[in-house]
Amino acid sequence: MARHYRPSYLWAKLKGSPNEFSLQGRIFHSICIFGMIGLLISAPINYSLHQYEALYILFVAIALLIIFFVLSRVAKRVELAIGMFGVAINIFFALIFLFAGGINGPNLLSFLIALFLMIIISSSKRSKMMWCAINICLMGGLLYVQYRHPNWVSFEYEKLTDRLWDHWFQYIILASVLYYGTSYIITNYEFERKSAADRSESIRQQNLEISVQKEELERLNAEKDRLFSIIAHDLRVPVGNVYNYMNLLFETALEPDKRQYIEQELKKQLAGTSAMLTNLLTWAQQQIKGITVKSEPVNIRTCIRDALEIEFETAQTKGVKLELPGEDVVVSTDRYVLQIVIRNLVNNALKFTAPNGFVRVTAAATANAIVVAVADNGLGIPEEVQATIFTLHTDPKTGTRNEKGVGLGLLLCRGLAEALGGTLRFKSTSGEGTTFSLELPVEKNNY
Repeated sequence: MARHYRPSYLWAKLKGSPNEFSLQGRIFHSICIFGMIGLLISAPINYSLHQYEALYILFVAIALLIIFFVLSRVAKRVELAIGMFGVAINIFFALIFLFAGGINGPNLLSFLIALFLMIIISSSKRSKMMWCAINICLMGGLLYVQYRHPNWVSFEYEKLTDRLWDHWFQYIILASVLYYGTSYIITNYEFERKSAADRSESIRQQNLEISVQKEELERLNAEKDRLFSIIAHDLRVPVGNVYNYMNLLFETALEPDKRQYIEQELKKQLAGTSAMLTNLLTWAQQQIKGITVKSEPVNIRTCIRDALEIEFETAQTKGVKLELPGEDVVVSTDRYVLQIVIRNLVNNALKFTAPNGFVRVTAAATANAIVVAVADNGLGIPEEVQATIFTLHTDPKTGTRNEKGVGLGLLLCRGLAEALGGTLRFKSTSGEGTTFSLELPVEKNNY
């Protein structure tokens, strides 16, 4: 299928794209094209005025422009082509001066055209000044030659009308070149300025993104360092205690009541260590590849009861009353993730609730959400640390019986709550207790 070129597309292909050529290169290609067109237009004018020597020079100049254009546009030897063009155009206008009326012709305008073209396509200030000096010296030399040897100029106008039309057409050509040249420079300057501004804005946006990523990496590294610092301390202690208990049990003959006490302590230490490792592994999985949620109909009361088997024993040992939901509430959610959240919230509540206190777990359906709440009448959360309890920037506190934690549970709970499509909120009064509420939107379930 033949391709139909629009004029603007063809013109863009001829002069070259900004990705291939500099502004001077694109202007030079445009000058070559317009120069060939202008010379072709001038050819019949010179023929009608019987300026046959000038006509031959025009055809040679057209051939040279084609060569310069191919050298620059195809071979991409832009600087070489511009240099050769500068030499040729000055020689061309010098010959035109000698064979087309000299000072009586419009050649002073022609030399201004040559100077203007070389100024706009030269890439450096030094080369602009060089071509300016060459142009002035050449024009001065030609004027002097005609002054000293007037017979060297081989053409005189036959009629004043011919002189009028020749000057008029040359002036039109000069005006067209000046108009196009200045317009093209202004247009491309605006284009280059806008492109530079766009590149600058793009770089600024990239720098902002890099800065944000840097801050995020620094934050993650700080959290990682803090987490491993906490784990190095809080994991080493219970593991060391387990090791000591095991040595004591196997190497020492103990009385039954002391042996039972040590076994209970051993079980407590193992339960705490197991919960800590579960939280750590779950959090690590969430940070690396996220949590995959598999929704299914879940009876919250049954789910919570199955999740809190160890917590019941902990509550009984500590003398804290642990209450579960009294009614069945069914929700479409991930059973495993929900159990991790409830288990952490209940563990936290038991840790900060004194003997004879209570921890109450409830589940209720409202118009907008299924709300699972864990309430206690324990120590409460001091107001000055409430803003940071869902981060690693809060130092883990010891419970009412010196229970330890890594400070990861609440951060993990919030992340898992969001993975379930819900939110985790809390209300707390120091010395009176805390209530955490997990809200799952109604649209997440159909029950």
